[in-house]
Amino acid sequence: MGLRIKRFKLVFYYIISEMVPTFFVGVISFVSILLLFQVLKLTDTLLQHDVSFRTLVHLLSYLSISFLPAILPMSLIFAIVLSYNRLSGDSEIIAFKSLGLSMWPIIAPGLTLGLVIAVVSGYTSFKVGPWGNRQFEVLITDIGNSKIISRIGEGTFSGFFNLVVYANKINEDTEELESVFIYDERDESSPTTIISEKGKIVSEKSFNSYKAFVRLINGDIHKMSDEGHTKIHFQTYDLQIVEPTNKKTRNKSINSLTYDDLIHLRKTTKDPKELRNFQYEWHKRFALSFACLLFVMVGIGLGCRTNNRSGKSGGGVISVGVIVVYWILFIIGNSLLKSPAVPVWFAAWLPSIILLPAGLALLKKNWN
Repeated sequence: MGLRIKRFKLVFYYIISEMVPTFFVGVISFVSILLLFQVLKLTDTLLQHDVSFRTLVHLLSYLSISFLPAILPMSLIFAIVLSYNRLSGDSEIIAFKSLGLSMWPIIAPGLTLGLVIAVVSGYTSFKVGPWGNRQFEVLITDIGNSKIISRIGEGTFSGFFNLVVYANKINEDTEELESVFIYDERDESSPTTIISEKGKIVSEKSFNSYKAFVRLINGDIHKMSDEGHTKIHFQTYDLQIVEPTNKKTRNKSINSLTYDDLIHLRKTTKDPKELRNFQYEWHKRFALSFACLLFVMVGIGLGCRTNNRSGKSGGGVISVGVIVVYWILFIIGNSLLKSPAVPVWFAAWLPSIILLPAGLALLKKNWN
């Protein structure tokens, strides 16, 4: 019995030591790939607003954190398949069996790592990932608002924040405008037209908030309402462009909602469509965490084949194939959400429902 336990520990630590470095290589690789695509999408914004290197590092850090809920399961299948594929390709699994070991000591390290990553993935899905996504949203909003002048074209009508702005001349260094025309339709019941000789973009930023406004000089305000037309002349008038954004209370996107946020919204939301989206997000995050265990079963089943000679390159192709299949099923489930007849839980758990029997069958086949 003591010799068997010793062999179990040796095999366990040997396989774990094979998988863990590969897992972190997968995390770095997948994060780098996703960041590359995001940077390409953000290139215009970054160049237009002359983003500093420090701000760029913050953006990429927040993006990396927001990717973790999806990256962890993908990196796990990458590590599982490559590790067991190498063991199988080098006939080490046959060697383990020749020592009298069953498949349990060989499979246990993968299941253990999968369970640990599933727990970590659940925490990142409901806490860490939403925090990173929210910080990214706030920072990218601040970047977009910090240089309003870049959104205004000289001699052209520019629209943003429900405003239409025209300036005959623009000094981008001093952020001063000449011959300014502004149409403000933020209040739909009473749209306002402002004409002034000059204007200047003024921004104020603190640690927790940001706001920007145009200081207009010598002009007229024309306001239309049901009661008629009102004209007001001014010498100096501050038109607020960006509402103060408080980082603690700004509206969150659905990807920035934490565990507590989703619980609260599921209880208080009255709109059926919005409620359905919140419920789907809730189930989707749990399903993504469960995908870690699902990937372990599928990964061990595909990688732990005693007749396998495909090597690491074959393992990489297999892991990518499993990820592609999972995300295709995920997209299908997301599409099914649009149909009220489809239960929310079914749409969110569709990949797991389809792949779980395959994973169990593969695991059972290798166990025998």
